[in-house]
Amino acid sequence: MEEHEAIVKNRSAALRAAFPATIPVMTGYLCLGAAFGILLRTAGYGIGWSIAMSMICYCGSMQFVGVSLLTAAFDPFQALLMSVMVNARHAFYGLSMLEKYRGTGLVRPVLICTLTDETFSLVSTLEPPEGVARRDFYFWISLLDYLYWQVGCTLGNAVGGLLTFDTTGLDFTLTALFIVLLLEQVKKNYASGKVTAILEASPERVEPLCPVYEACGGCQLQHLNYTGQLKAKEQQVRDALFRIGHLQEVKVLPIIGEEDPWHYRNKMQFPVAFENGILEIGCYAAATHKVVGVENCLIQKQRNNDIIAVVRQWMRQYEISAYDEKTGKGVVRHVMGRVGVNTGEVMAVIITAGYDIPHGKELVKMLRDAVPGLKSVVQNINKKQTNIVMGNKTRLLYGKTTIKDRLGTLKFNISAQSFFQVNSAQAEKLYNKAIEFAALSGGETVVDCYCGTGTISLYLAKHAQKVYGIEIIASAIEDAKRNAEDNRCDNAEFILGDAAVKMQELVEQGVRPEVVLLDPPRAGCEEKVLAAIAQVMPQRIVYVSCNPASLARDLAYLEQNGYQAEVAQPVDMFPMTHHVETVVLMSRVEK
Repeated sequence: MEEHEAIVKNRSAALRAAFPATIPVMTGYLCLGAAFGILLRTAGYGIGWSIAMSMICYCGSMQFVGVSLLTAAFDPFQALLMSVMVNARHAFYGLSMLEKYRGTGLVRPVLICTLTDETFSLVSTLEPPEGVARRDFYFWISLLDYLYWQVGCTLGNAVGGLLTFDTTGLDFTLTALFIVLLLEQVKKNYASGKVTAILEASPERVEPLCPVYEACGGCQLQHLNYTGQLKAKEQQVRDALFRIGHLQEVKVLPIIGEEDPWHYRNKMQFPVAFENGILEIGCYAAATHKVVGVENCLIQKQRNNDIIAVVRQWMRQYEISAYDEKTGKGVVRHVMGRVGVNTGEVMAVIITAGYDIPHGKELVKMLRDAVPGLKSVVQNINKKQTNIVMGNKTRLLYGKTTIKDRLGTLKFNISAQSFFQVNSAQAEKLYNKAIEFAALSGGETVVDCYCGTGTISLYLAKHAQKVYGIEIIASAIEDAKRNAEDNRCDNAEFILGDAAVKMQELVEQGVRPEVVLLDPPRAGCEEKVLAAIAQVMPQRIVYVSCNPASLARDLAYLEQNGYQAEVAQPVDMFPMTHHVETVVLMSRVEK
């Protein structure tokens, strides 16, 4: 009993001696742990992963505690050397896990944390006071240091959680190193706010060329140089795949950029309104329905800008009213322009709230006189009080109902309502990458879900034995069939209907596709479509997406149903905006 009381007394004395000895490094450990916690949380790790990694990178000190209990005597240098060795070993083990499974490039920051940790260990490795057992003294020092570190990491996790912002509406901060942010909303996994000041701008920040850039919502990244835009978009894809989809093995390739990031859009669709008595044709201001007038849009093809100028002149000259969303009255709702980049053909579309279009003949004449290559003028009627741009009825005012364009060696008919990639040059790069990922040798059967007007389907048909394109929009299927005929493609078949239902019908008919291609709208695939694909069990899935968030969600579902995402290729289809296209290869995992 007396021996036990002596041991307790000695350990209490060691604790009383160790605590003041660690005071000089307590703040350092707290700050270091906090930095490590913030680093991991803002890199996309959950709180569990973050705390686990902080323990892995510090468990060398815990081994040091164990050694100190077993070893009765060793000098401070030996203690420090042992701590460095075991800390380094576990830190590098933790780093290898980070790099292998997360791919976030945290090697340098964590090494700095580890080396700083060892510096603190050196400071706190002191000789024990007289009468205090060395092993008890070092035991308490190590334990206190560990507690400081973990408290710091916990605080860092809390702060890091708040710093994992949803950056919607904060695009202007991409080129700011330090900002003043007024928090407006704080949720469990994100916070949002308003930038009130930029304290220090990034070297990548540039002066926007567009005079209405800050008011207009059409572009979001003109204040960022193009190299910076590409880096930001590539990181956007990485973040979505790692954070939302938790896809740890997918390889993200360097983004494919545009040679000339200006005047690339072959389609223009601008709202029309009277704002404070002034006719405005342009883009909505961000997060509003207020129309900001645009005289010369720098990302549109020039023929589209010509159409806007003519319609503006026509409405002023003949006092044509603009549609008012609040009252439901007025004539012109939107103006659309489409340009065949490789053919020079142009279509102008006027979207109205009713069948009557005052001075329609004068509009056609003005367009024909001012717009080179004009082949079609179309009126689309949308009588509903809705935010949907186009109605179901269309009538021809001049020329043909479609214009033609080419992608590679293929020709395409484009109607007013057809889907066609807005950046023709980048679309070819995107489709070629999809063909590469499909790895077709000529004998495969391919199903193209969400086939639209058959653009990718016809690309695939040149390399496959048979291609089935499925689309739920009737007009798009008609365009796809016409495109197949124009290109003399007899191994592509286009089917109208729901992809989940029609794919099952194909299977019942004995069709067994080796490759399935997905190119859904921004919302991504319906779960029933993904489930149908998993049941069909193709060897490869090629997923083309314009929304990294819905892409990551859908890939995660497919990974849980027998597939693995192997490689992702971002393509910048939309310079000066925050949008990015991605094509991903998934392969079936054999059980």
